[in-house]
Amino acid sequence: MSMPRPFSTNFAETYTAASLTDGLNGFIVASDGTPYVLGAVVPSEEVQVDKRLYAVDSSGDVIQASKVQGKPYSAGATDVEVFQYGNAGQSEWILVYATEAISAGRPCSIDLTSPPTGFAVGDKLVEMANAGKAPGQVVGVAQHNIAINTYGWILRKGKGKVYTLAAGVTAGVGAIVSVTDHEAGDAAAVTDATFGYFLEDNGSAGLTLAWLDCRG
Repeated sequence: MSMPRPFSTNFAETYTAASLTDGLNGFIVASDGTPYVLGAVVPSEEVQVDKRLYAVDSSGDVIQASKVQGKPYSAGATDVEVFQYGNAGQSEWILVYATEAISAGRPCSIDLTSPPTGFAVGDKLVEMANAGKAPGQVVGVAQHNIAINTYGWILRKGKGKVYTLAAGVTAGVGAIVSVTDHEAGDAAAVTDATFGYFLEDNGSAGLTLAWLDCRG
């Protein structure tokens, strides 16, 4: 049985193998020809220092120059760089299909409304998680914008950034979907179910470092 290629080898460059109407939904091909199906989980190997995996522009499109390792790359003002963080262990990324435009840092859950043709309810079709979603329903957290009706990789497990609510969050406290749609907040008690925990304090709304462990 072959082992999956590390995510940093992919650099998230994928394209649809077929249109959404010809029966091959949920199947994508990486830039080197490696096939993946919707819901595939791919590891990103451990590194000693922060390593840029790739960068995207404001619409979520991968910037080709950012994938070339060992060459200088200067991110533009609206670019978002995606990292494998150093000394943080292995990360896991999951391939999903966005049924709405997803913003960076937003927890994602399965969209249980009527799926597009060729998909079934329960496939890894995701939307931004609304208030009231249980932590166990969080599939992963987007590390950059993903356009509606496109495939993308979101962080399922490992060190990353999550968008937190205006009331703020506390380092070491478990992460839950907050009372505000599409944002994360502090768990009320240590016994609460969570999808990770915060690695830093943040007293306002914004992207916050966290350790993620999503199971949806």
